[in-house]
Amino acid sequence: MNRNHVFHKKPKILRTHLEPRFAAKCSIRESHREVCWMIRTNQLPTNVVVPGGLINREPQSNNTLVTVASDRNSGTVGVSEARPVEVRNDEKELRVDAVKRRTIMDNERKQGVEKYKNEGIHEIQITKIRDSYENLTMKLFKRLDRDTGRLIRTQEDLLNILFHRRHSQKCYQASKNYQFQLEKLKFTVGYTDVKLEITMKDSPEVTTLEYWCQGQDRCAVVYGATRFYLDKSCDEVSAVDLYFLLKHPLLRLPELEFAIEPYDLEYDHFPDISAIAIVGLLLMNKRSCQTHVKKLGYMFTRESMFMDKLSTFSLDTSVLAQMLIHLPSRYLHELSLRVWNDSELIAGDRELELIVSDLVERNKVMELQLDGLVLSRSAWKHAKVLNVEDRLMAKDWTKFLHFETVCVLNMDAKRILHAKNIFQQKDMLPGNGFTIQVRDDMNLLEIQNYLIAERINVRREENELSVSCLTNDDKKWIFFKIDNRKIVVTHRKKRRGEVEVYN
Repeated sequence: MNRNHVFHKKPKILRTHLEPRFAAKCSIRESHREVCWMIRTNQLPTNVVVPGGLINREPQSNNTLVTVASDRNSGTVGVSEARPVEVRNDEKELRVDAVKRRTIMDNERKQGVEKYKNEGIHEIQITKIRDSYENLTMKLFKRLDRDTGRLIRTQEDLLNILFHRRHSQKCYQASKNYQFQLEKLKFTVGYTDVKLEITMKDSPEVTTLEYWCQGQDRCAVVYGATRFYLDKSCDEVSAVDLYFLLKHPLLRLPELEFAIEPYDLEYDHFPDISAIAIVGLLLMNKRSCQTHVKKLGYMFTRESMFMDKLSTFSLDTSVLAQMLIHLPSRYLHELSLRVWNDSELIAGDRELELIVSDLVERNKVMELQLDGLVLSRSAWKHAKVLNVEDRLMAKDWTKFLHFETVCVLNMDAKRILHAKNIFQQKDMLPGNGFTIQVRDDMNLLEIQNYLIAERINVRREENELSVSCLTNDDKKWIFFKIDNRKIVVTHRKKRRGEVEVYN
């Protein structure tokens, strides 16, 4: 081991040499391998003075190297050895097979700080590289403080903070001071990777971070043009990155979405959504501040419906319930719920097809039902808009009455009659002005003829229908205004002498 190397004697020279690698977001382990090689082969940065004068004064990168005579064998060049290059692994593995499921996230894992231990005999301790990176990180953060006032508006600054916060506890604590100007965060789980899409305020550009599964505790992380490798699962790294962006107490996020990659013929199974479950675990930490989100989008799967033929087929929505605990109830305005499209998966699997046939024969509901955990959350009860424009989401109006607007895919005459029958029951009236927004155009003539046949008062007024009926207790009138894509429900007390007359 060459203890006389300039990197051992002058840490400042080491930091100067590491600056370009730091700026390029080379990992500490990669930089450590390169520095060890330089010491082992007696390489020096070109801006270092050695006996005989300044070597190579021409301006160039600090990463340019020269070979000098060793102290032990003066007059000979350093050991001939190829410069180390980090092996780039472009392969992705199936998350469902490789990733270790976590049910507990301790504070260390929540922070995402990497651990660097001096193991074995090296030319220089890895902690010295870590210390240099820490020093450079604090300088970077000091410049950000001066230039941004700790209000981060650009993707470049955001990626710098995300990457360099990992180096040490000191870096992590300093990174918590920044507030990110975010417009939308979208977290998408796939078969072999996880993606985090970031949209900054006042910018249409979407920055996509990728987390590739490369084994149980190994992943490749792609931040734009930068790729680095961590000895952690892609699920954990992606979830912790998202959690870091969400946890600032002053964050006011217009939209947060959790999505699932579409079906891929190459993988004949339901997608693994455990990465989203890790986010739910992270958000359950009641000691951390709540996250202010205006619109929350969430996608379910129906996998549990096919796991046991004797089950009740109500999907466990505990992950969404965990998230709703963390969202301030008076701030969340809109919930958008979707179900992963499993039609191609079922069509290609004989066993799944048989389960569906059995369920249909027994009149089991195949739409996804929300369970009591979600319905009990304060954020659910106080949200104003519910978007369930999905054929696989159940339209249970008894659970939707507190919303001001419910968005659905379509409404035909039978669905309108069903909603009317619900609203007529005791304590089932929605708020005045309750609106059902319909994505697909409704056939007003068909609706009119059907309701008249059911002895319901219907009146045609230009391009809309007016429907009226009494509640079952005969105390209130309910009015429906129906146009091509909207139904507005109002109600009032029944006046003395008023009776229901059928047209």
